[in-house]
Amino acid sequence: MKIRNLMVSAVAALAVLVGCQPQEENLGTPDISISANEMTFEVEGGDKELTINATRDWKVTTDADWVVVSPGSGSASAAPQTVTVSVLENDGLARTADLVFTIGLKKKYLTVTQAGPGGSAADLIVYSNDFDIEKAQNNS
Repeated sequence: MKIRNLMVSAVAALAVLVGCQPQEENLGTPDISISANEMTFEVEGGDKELTINATRDWKVTTDADWVVVSPGSGSASAAPQTVTVSVLENDGLARTADLVFTIGLKKKYLTVTQAGPGGSAADLIVYSNDFDIEKAQNNS
């Protein structure tokens, strides 16, 4: 009899715990959007804000160590979420990085470019025929 009462109590406690868990809000089909596809920063770097709408939990990744996104991930939400893109000061050539915002298999890309005091890599190309760059580019 005691075992039966113990089992009934355990089942009742489990039912209360399961019933009290918050219900997930139905946000529709998986989708993600960001408020910009490109961001440009000056040599000094700085911070810019971006808005993200995601119907599933999201995260952002990048290979660039000079770009930081805060927060780097978030939960699904019906309301837009604001993230901050921070770029360090650049003491070299102009640079570009791609940030990838993902929810499962869906992705959105943000291209971050930053000017550099050394100019761009294209400015450093030396042609053997500097007096006629057009001929050099055409392999003439």
